[in-house]
Order: sequence, then structure tokens, then C-alpha cells
Amino acid sequence: MSDLMRKNFMEADSSEYEQIRLACDEIKNVEGLVLEIGTRLGAGIFNAMEGCAANDDAKNRFFMGVDPYGGIAYKHGELSAPARKGEQISSSTNYDLGMMNTFLANIYLYCEDQNLHYNHYTLEDSEFMRIYKDGVIIYDDYKKIINEYALVIVDGPHDIESVKSETIFFKDRLNSGGVLVYDDVADYDHQLIDDILIKEDNFVRLASGRRKITYKKQ
Repeated sequence: MSDLMRKNFMEADSSEYEQIRLACDEIKNVEGLVLEIGTRLGAGIFNAMEGCAANDDAKNRFFMGVDPYGGIAYKHGELSAPARKGEQISSSTNYDLGMMNTFLANIYLYCEDQNLHYNHYTLEDSEFMRIYKDGVIIYDDYKKIINEYALVIVDGPHDIESVKSETIFFKDRLNSGGVLVYDDVADYDHQLIDDILIKEDNFVRLASGRRKITYKKQ
């Protein structure tokens, strides 16, 4: 892969992508989809694809992203800087259709170059969970309906209700050994999510940083 192609994805709005690479190491023998909620320019899902490829674990994986783009209103986390200024709901984002075209052009060029598989869902997180609660349809030699996940990167709306809804949806569809990676955890009360996963369910914390926290299902 060319340096230019890699640069296209690393114009990121976050950090600590090593946690996604760590997650890929953990899921090598775990069946299921790899999905990111909130793709933006693609750094998260790109790191997941490269991390799986480094483990010879990408060719038979299906990678997916969920992001509506379109410049629609965005809900920031309750503890974020915009929310503290009274602007939790932002109506002027640059997540427009131009950004979507840039991301899709780059990700599919990368897939062609590396012979990998990516499906994009131009939906809000709530719409994806409602429509695909019984699984997503994959066409690969024959039609498959898959409702199991190996890795989910949670980087969509950062208000606590959205993150909680995503957690409840994906934790029960995650196979044993699967991993959840949360981004921008300082923007909301992440302790509530920690309690759900560790106190109420069978997860352990794999890694913690300033921006990301990663959990593995036992």
C-alpha cells in the first residue's frame, strides 16, 4: 500500500489507535463482523483492517461502517466542550456528503488494493440497530445473514443515551473473545458504561487511555 493511501486515512480526529490494533490481536480466532459506528474519514476502520491484515485475519473478514454524513445535527457528549458552552446539539458539522465521497473513494481503493471487503451503511446508529437487529445480509458465494460481531468501535454520537443504547445492542451480539472499543470517553459519563460491561456482564477492561477504552468479552 502506498504512503499516500495511508496518509488519506490518518487525517484523524482522535488518537490512541494502538488500542484498535490491540483489539485486532485479540480477535484473531473470534468469528464475527468488524464494525465502526462513526467512520468520518476512516482512521478507525482503516486501523482495524490493517490490524487484522497484519495477523493474516482480514481476507475472510467482513468490515462495516455506519455513518449518515449529510451534515445533519450531531449530539455531543454532555461533558464535552460544546456541551459545556450550551451547544450539545450542533447543526453545523462538516460531516457532509463531500466527506462521505472522500472516505468511500479512499476505503474502496484500499479494499481493491488489498483484496478486502467493506460495506458502508449511510444510517444513524439508531436506524442501523433498528433495521439490522436480526443481522446484516452479506453476499459472498451465497447469501449469509450474520448477527455476530468480533469487534465494534463505538465512535458515533457521544451523549450517554446513545452510547448506552449501542452498548446494550452490541454486547449481546458480540462473540466470546470479542472486543468493544470506545472513543472520546471523556465526553460523557463513561463510568455508567463501565458498570454495564464489568459489573453487569462478563467483560474485562483491556486498555485505558485519555480518549479510548477497550473491553473484551469473556
